[in-house]
Amino acid sequence: MEDHNPTLRVIRILESLIGQPEGKTLTEIAKSCEMPKGSIFPIVHTLADHKLLRYDDLSSKYSIGIRCYEIGNEYIMQMNVSDQIRELTKKIVNQCRETAHFAVLDGSDVVYLMKQDSSEAIRMVSSIGKRIPAYSTAIGKALLSGYSDEQVHALYPEGLQKITDKTITSLDVLCGQLGEIRKTKIAYETEESSLNITCIAVPVEKNGEVVAAFSVSIPIFRAAKEKKEQVKAVLFEAKEEVETLIRTLPFHI
Repeated sequence: MEDHNPTLRVIRILESLIGQPEGKTLTEIAKSCEMPKGSIFPIVHTLADHKLLRYDDLSSKYSIGIRCYEIGNEYIMQMNVSDQIRELTKKIVNQCRETAHFAVLDGSDVVYLMKQDSSEAIRMVSSIGKRIPAYSTAIGKALLSGYSDEQVHALYPEGLQKITDKTITSLDVLCGQLGEIRKTKIAYETEESSLNITCIAVPVEKNGEVVAAFSVSIPIFRAAKEKKEQVKAVLFEAKEEVETLIRTLPFHI
């Protein structure tokens, strides 16, 4: 079945505002979507009327509205095991005092579904719903470990782009790392997506397939060997708990 063009316009407009907390003007939305301003105005106006977009009178900018949050929250609740996973994420933070994430793969990007902040003053800054190229993060590599090398190459037909100076840009190097993750069930990354941050992650599997992942992000100055070993142990415990939990329960991604 062919895509429905009017619906695609709505999707492209909403996607253009992901990760844009300050919003965009109608002109900016039209430019990023590569669509005439006149043709998207009634769509944007309708989305704002139904609170899927929020319009700021002072800046004349549109941003994601509260109804999108409500819809996204409903998606998380339909995972059926979300409360238990949220508690596991909190448990990880309580044990290692560092920021923890729970995420899934959407196309070639990581999407953070849950996050629990560290109580430390200096910690990683991130947000639920944030998307980031999977190859540049430990949690993304944990997720990509469920793909074959051929599938990974297909995900990035234009190659790997730098996020920081430390980001891996070789698909061969990435696939080599993924091969190791498949064997060890642990993924690492240092300053490849955020400077001064190192991350450790584990894939979450169901019926032999990687369906999600946990990660812990540590400022480099706190990432001593003992801390890393503690984090690994905590993550493996969380992996075992959630895999046991979802073994007989629905887990919708």
